[in-house]
Amino acid sequence: ESPTMSTERTPESPTMSTERLPWDARQAPGAADSPPASPTPPTRQLSASPTTPARRVAVRDIGASCHDGRHPATAMFDGQKFWATTGLFPQSALARLPSPTRLSSLSLDVGPSVRQVTVSVGHEDAFEDVATVTFEGGGNKRVSLENVLARDVRIRIDRASGSFAIVQSVEVVGVPA
Repeated sequence: ESPTMSTERTPESPTMSTERLPWDARQAPGAADSPPASPTPPTRQLSASPTTPARRVAVRDIGASCHDGRHPATAMFDGQKFWATTGLFPQSALARLPSPTRLSSLSLDVGPSVRQVTVSVGHEDAFEDVATVTFEGGGNKRVSLENVLARDVRIRIDRASGSFAIVQSVEVVGVPA
């Protein structure tokens, strides 16, 4: 099964701060009840138990192949600013999840020079590419993942139109395995 992508931005609630953390569980009012704007197939609700819905997942121990000292890879996961690469591609960032997690989706918000990103998941030091996302002038895309088990998530910028690239935010959604 191939992942599906949506180019719609997630609606923000007027009461939500734009400085919220990517794993903050708050949603815009009605967001859970409204269907996606693009024709994406229904995603199974993944749960560790019948009462545990998929949620944003906090990440730990983030590393990157490169970064501008003012804009480290941790910034794309914690809402501080963004991750800025220093040139030459591909460039990648690796995030450790708190425990093995069944992922249901991942959202990427990238700067205007990013053209292609590959999302990979790892478990026990083996990585598998689960999505390749293309962009025209940056933007936000959501990748729907169907019950993907992961311990680590790798974001790899494969192509960009400039000598550096920016990933503004990454949001990982799932449930503990």
